[in-house]
Amino acid sequence: MKKVLAFDIDQTLNIAKTPIPDEIADLLNKCLEKFEICPISGQKFDQFLIQIVKRLEKATPEQLSHLHLFVAHGTQYYR
Repeated sequence: MKKVLAFDIDQTLNIAKTPIPDEIADLLNKCLEKFEICPISGQKFDQFLIQIVKRLEKATPEQLSHLHLFVAHGTQYYR
């Protein structure tokens, strides 16, 4: 059975429109080992790159394969 963690980004993982803090990046890296991680936001794809993806520089390609981005209120999906 797959385990999924889905959540909003702004005001949940970070201050709105800012990169996630180091402690959240470290926690997400650990979660990517055991869960499918699905952040959802009304933000554009470029904002996801700034806020989350670039902050996961310690994640391996295998870990990143478990990251699913739901952009523009979930109307766009990127993996």
